[in-house]
Amino acid sequence: MLLCPGRSIFIPTVIHWLRNSTYPWTIPEDKFSDVLADISRAVYSNPGNFQYDDGLNLAYHIVSQRVHEWRGHFGSTAISILMTFFSSTNEFKTKEARKAYAKYQLKDSRFVYEDPDNEDSPGAFLSEFILRVFTVQLNATQGHQIIDSLHWELPTYSTALALTTTAAEHALILACNNLIVEDNLDQGKHKFMLMLNHATNKMTNTGTAFSSANWETDTIAYMQQIEELPFNRLKEIIQRSQRYMKHSPHKGLDELEDDDGSQNFVGYYMRACLPASNH
Repeated sequence: MLLCPGRSIFIPTVIHWLRNSTYPWTIPEDKFSDVLADISRAVYSNPGNFQYDDGLNLAYHIVSQRVHEWRGHFGSTAISILMTFFSSTNEFKTKEARKAYAKYQLKDSRFVYEDPDNEDSPGAFLSEFILRVFTVQLNATQGHQIIDSLHWELPTYSTALALTTTAAEHALILACNNLIVEDNLDQGKHKFMLMLNHATNKMTNTGTAFSSANWETDTIAYMQQIEELPFNRLKEIIQRSQRYMKHSPHKGLDELEDDDGSQNFVGYYMRACLPASNH
């Protein structure tokens, strides 16, 4: 059984299941096969054939590729938001200023909080940066189907929110080390500078990629923190992220618009949290 062409409800339902799973990067093959069969049974009234076969099962491979792309969208969206913020703000026209800003945001994980200087109510996971990146999840699950056997728990969105947070941190670390450059072949896009891999003696971006090898441990650590959030905070994150969702299926995941349709990537949080020397 192959997946139906076009934007079906199958892939959004898979991503919806992943949001609350315990598998941010690595999903056991047998577990994933069973979940895909359950979703296929609910969506198509047919369990299909999603048994992992060392990469030979086309249906399993297609879904796995879409999941890989979903993870990648978190990383690319975070970089797009950050670099657009830099390019639209006069204070950050130089690499030195961008590095200082990124370093400042990384200190004590300031980038996670809506108001990091408020000791009583800093607003964890409510920064505009986090909310904008989190729309990757909301956009990817539009049209999903609820399946009782897979969605019986209260939604914590721990996997999706942890990927959001690590993607934001990843973007800031790259900026802090001046490793993000404009892609001359794709206007408006960015790429990583290549670094020397001492093991192979070749230039590569393997060490700077948003990947399981580099970020799985950090993602799991964020998941543990997120699972302790009160349910009302999760509802607030989702509700406040919705205003940044794309309005058209033809827009890319990194084209996040405000309610008035303007591409205003520079929000209150990112302006308010500048280092004191930049005010």
